[in-house]
Amino acid sequence: MRKILWSVVFFSLFVSVSLFNARSNSYSEEVAPRYRFTDLTVATGNNGNLVSADAINNKGEIAGHVFVGNDINLFLWSNGKTRILGKLPGSTSCEVSDINDKGEVVGTCSFPYGENGRGSFWPPSKYFLWKDGKMIDLSGTTSLSFANIKINNRSQVIMGALWEDGRSKSLGNWIPTEINDKGQIAGVRFTQTKKSGYPDRTWAVIWENGVETNVANHRSSVMFLNNNRNMVIEEDDGSSEIADNRQYLIKNGTKTTLSSGKDIAHLRAMNDRCQIVGYKNGKSAAALWQSGKWYNLSDLIPAQTGWDLEVAKDINERGQIIGVGKLYGKTRAFLLTPIS
Repeated sequence: MRKILWSVVFFSLFVSVSLFNARSNSYSEEVAPRYRFTDLTVATGNNGNLVSADAINNKGEIAGHVFVGNDINLFLWSNGKTRILGKLPGSTSCEVSDINDKGEVVGTCSFPYGENGRGSFWPPSKYFLWKDGKMIDLSGTTSLSFANIKINNRSQVIMGALWEDGRSKSLGNWIPTEINDKGQIAGVRFTQTKKSGYPDRTWAVIWENGVETNVANHRSSVMFLNNNRNMVIEEDDGSSEIADNRQYLIKNGTKTTLSSGKDIAHLRAMNDRCQIVGYKNGKSAAALWQSGKWYNLSDLIPAQTGWDLEVAKDINERGQIIGVGKLYGKTRAFLLTPIS
């Protein structure tokens, strides 16, 4: 009787341990995400025109631009309806950079060479803010025409300077690249000699509460900064070869390499869950990085759609991804929504 009892006990323990291990293994294995697919070229009412989806907010509102004949129009797609935003007077083309949860849109507009006496190798450009149905010219707030322009949910705008409440504040010798909803700003500090006119030394910095802090070594820059103060850094060794660059995520003080060398990724956006999107492999394959692994987005949508997803441009906190790809060889815009 005692032998039988102990046999039952050991058998029960064996089954319990086996089930626990199986359950643990199932939790530890990363399950590939799957997505529901939306053709934005059709959804925005622009079938037959070339559409680019450029930015998405947490409400699922999408801003971008569409080519209509020889003209380029900015649009906002919200609740299944498309609204044309217009552009700055005299501009030849405009492009969206960011949109916040209020539906405020920022970006740049290009002008003919020589406009306002600023003609050069590159067409002169101006920053814009679309707010309350109006296009606002922000060009007088900064001289750094090559800087990123971003907007947070507090309506603070960075574009070489910090713009809020109708006023601009200089940030000195550094170029802001990201601003989060807490008002923390990340970017690139630089020194500059009189001879070259170009930055000699650069390093990644973050600015918060009036204090600037270095967050990486020389020849580095902050690419993305989320609301949890996690950031993506890019570094290079000073050579002219992109193969010498590397990118890594700093999350809760831990550094994780994202890509480097010949496998360098072209990253476009990151959300608060540290999901990162962009494209890889030179031939333009839209990609998602999450939980330490890269995914080809074309593998995560229903099969036999005819789509080849090329560039993922933005991702929101709901995990929705926008970008551009090809449908039977023709360029179109897409929206991916996670299937729960």
